[in-house]
Amino acid sequence: MKKFRLTTAQTAVIMAALTLGSKFLGFIREAVLANYYGAGMVTDAYKIALSIPNYLLAAAVSAFAAAYMPELANISENKGPDEANTFTSRVINFQLIISLAVSVLGMIFAVPLVRFFAPGFGAESVSLAAYYLRASFLLVVFNIFINVCGAYMRYKEVFIPEMVFGLLHDVCIIAAIVISFRTSSLVLIYGTVIGYFLRAVFGMGYSRRCGYRYSFDTQFGPVIKTVAAMALPIFLGGYVTQFNTMIDRMLASRLTEGSISALDYGNLIVGVIVAVTTTILTTIIYPRLTKAFAQGDMERISLLCKDSMNIGLLVSVPFMFGSLAFGGPVVQIMYERGAFGAAATTMTTQAFMWYSLRICFAAVSGIIVYVFYTLHDTKTPVYCSCASVAVNVVLNLILVRVMAHSGLALATSVAAVVNAVLLWIAFRRKHSDIQLMESVSKLVKIVAFSAVSVAAAYGLWLLVRGVLPALIALVLAILAAVGVYLIVLKLAGFEEIALIKQLIRPSASE
Repeated sequence: MKKFRLTTAQTAVIMAALTLGSKFLGFIREAVLANYYGAGMVTDAYKIALSIPNYLLAAAVSAFAAAYMPELANISENKGPDEANTFTSRVINFQLIISLAVSVLGMIFAVPLVRFFAPGFGAESVSLAAYYLRASFLLVVFNIFINVCGAYMRYKEVFIPEMVFGLLHDVCIIAAIVISFRTSSLVLIYGTVIGYFLRAVFGMGYSRRCGYRYSFDTQFGPVIKTVAAMALPIFLGGYVTQFNTMIDRMLASRLTEGSISALDYGNLIVGVIVAVTTTILTTIIYPRLTKAFAQGDMERISLLCKDSMNIGLLVSVPFMFGSLAFGGPVVQIMYERGAFGAAATTMTTQAFMWYSLRICFAAVSGIIVYVFYTLHDTKTPVYCSCASVAVNVVLNLILVRVMAHSGLALATSVAAVVNAVLLWIAFRRKHSDIQLMESVSKLVKIVAFSAVSVAAAYGLWLLVRGVLPALIALVLAILAAVGVYLIVLKLAGFEEIALIKQLIRPSASE
């Protein structure tokens, strides 16, 4: 019997469906949290506790995973699978030793950490957040296995299991929210801990099916030094991003209660859009870029870069306009129920709409950054991130005074614009031989067609919103926008519609 194997195209379609399913389940998770706890002390304490380990360690773990893949490609291509497995184990073990030490210290000093990162919290909020924080440090350890094993599977072009494990994670959190509300709010954090633990266990198990064999090898040597040298700038860039979020939360903790939650709820919706428009694209392309670079195929790299940027903009620009036009209805439909009332909806809508301004710029930045990583240039993205953070901090301090939490969201979006522009300029100067986009006129057309499509959808929304239920009216408006957009793209002769199929089609070498 022949072994059934999905084609690359089928995998991409399933990934898109699972991504939407995952984000939808994430919405359910946040909606359940909002329903039971609203935007108040418990949610603020829960979210700040989850964010502190990210500030301290998660950026380093993600940086190692990003730097790990190019070196994995190099070792796999030149030294074989056994050396690749040894290298992978050393990457995991190196991070485990450091993360365990930092996590123990974090648990001991949980209260001072909460007071530092949330200076506006009262005594009760600090106590609850500190309790959550001690459990949250376990997530860092589990996240090492999740990130490295996930990167290993993606290099092997196995994408689906990792996404399925993420669904299980959300189910655990939803169950913990319901149980905690009926028992004690202290139980809330353990759904996240169990979810991360299961993802780590299943990730290790499935990476084994892909050929990985773990060993407790601590002979780190020069290869780990190479990865660490690449990871350090990525870490600094990720830490700079986390610093952005930290400043937002610190300032928001001094505002009206629920401001932190409103920013998180609004940012979550934007995260869904970025995942659909950019994350799937970079997830599929990054392993191919690293393989092409390891093989010295610069022509393949150039083709992947141009196609990725064209498709990324083609999808992200209309999403950005649509978010601005339908921000209020989206937030209301997603969250407004139970303890999440009209006031919380208003605050979250404001945050979401200002955050939405960064959607297409996040797509541009995400693609360019991974191309830089592929070319073993991890420093340039850091310089650009530092400049954008400086902009964000200055604008935060100015805008929070006049716009409250909305000013923090706007500052984040402006910083994202600055980051994308700087990355684009730096890439063009360093790699002028690699074409990112065919022409400015094409970008202008994408913007114009997106605006026309969303305007038509908004007109339909105004006609049917009082006649049909809100959800049905919103779905019809979205379908109208998609239909109009595809028609005008077809009439304008955009070949990028066909590029979507070309991008996910297996190459001759596959």
